[in-house]
Amino acid sequence: MSGVMARLKTFTTQKPRSQNLGQRGAVIVLVAILFGSGVLLGLVSLVVDSGQLLLEKTITQISADNVATALAHDCAASTAECTSTIAAGSSLVSIAHSTFSKHPPAIISVCGSTQAVALRPALSHCGSFTGIPRDCVAPSSSYPAYVRVYTGYTAATGGTPLFPLLNNLIHGTTSNPNIMACSQAAWGTVGAANSSASSLPFPMAISLCTAVDSTILGKTTGLLPTDTVVEGLFGGRNNNTSSTCAGKKDQNNNTIVYPSGAQFVAFDVINRPVSGQIKIGDTLTENALWNASTVTTYQKGLQSMITSKASYLIPVVTDTRATSKVVVSFVGFKVLGYKYYNGTYSYYPATANATTFPTQAQNTCAGFCLVGAITNATSQSASLFTTTGTLSYNLGVNTIHPLQ
Repeated sequence: MSGVMARLKTFTTQKPRSQNLGQRGAVIVLVAILFGSGVLLGLVSLVVDSGQLLLEKTITQISADNVATALAHDCAASTAECTSTIAAGSSLVSIAHSTFSKHPPAIISVCGSTQAVALRPALSHCGSFTGIPRDCVAPSSSYPAYVRVYTGYTAATGGTPLFPLLNNLIHGTTSNPNIMACSQAAWGTVGAANSSASSLPFPMAISLCTAVDSTILGKTTGLLPTDTVVEGLFGGRNNNTSSTCAGKKDQNNNTIVYPSGAQFVAFDVINRPVSGQIKIGDTLTENALWNASTVTTYQKGLQSMITSKASYLIPVVTDTRATSKVVVSFVGFKVLGYKYYNGTYSYYPATANATTFPTQAQNTCAGFCLVGAITNATSQSASLFTTTGTLSYNLGVNTIHPLQ
């Protein structure tokens, strides 16, 4: 009996075969209508284009950030690439393209702030903002020297064309048919440095006179008999008959106004601060502990600096002879060679000897005498010290700060 009831239940719940046949193909008809009217194709295109546009927007922003930071480095170091005229072979173009090499964005424009243009005349002055969505904003007055970069895709550079409605949805406006992004980066005088105190193999400070000495500023050659010698420790001016540092200028061609007593071309060995950091305005003290062990340590430190051929961030003080040595700036200094006298002479590197080492130091060197080069230096950091004048000096060492 139960089998009969089950069969009757199945029979009563089944729909007529003709009714099932009438619903077959309904989806196909709906799809055909959507295709025929272009609705489905439009939806597919919207999804694909939206994804492409969002990708391009992300790429352009990353590209703008990278180019702005690199350009600020170039401007801080005063290289030929600090310009608003971007050549096709420029490293900035390579940086922009490296963001997404398969579909690289273009550099649309480059400009600088009023102070940036004053320091680097090859930059064009920035006018008003372009008005693109999420455009740059005016930086704080704490960052007077900065560059502004726009990168993006346009019809000319192969960007995705935007319909007004879609442009409004993705880009926030119907008036701009391009995908663009803006970024800014500032550069300015270093206000503090860790490397000067905690990791420098030879813990030294140099005088303000030395930091702007034209004979070692930007020096790229090796040891020469005519090189200026930077003497340390026991006084003297290395046979330099000049009594003052008057008339010298910093890396930005500004005349240096020297504090009283800033007349000494020299370096001094300093005590490392407990904090591991030196800041402008700090007072340094001389390391008076000299014995065979410390001299050996200093020699090894200088040798490693010479071998590395690297520039080191060195604190600059007004006068290395003063008991209180006040830090007024930092400078990039590359040690090329040294001579040490303690009854007998020793030289480094191997090419340095009594004949090749600068004649200026042959009879006057007491303790260590150094030959070096002053270099521009940049680093990425949030620590900027933009004040100039008698309390601090921009000696070519700058730090980079990305801006909004």
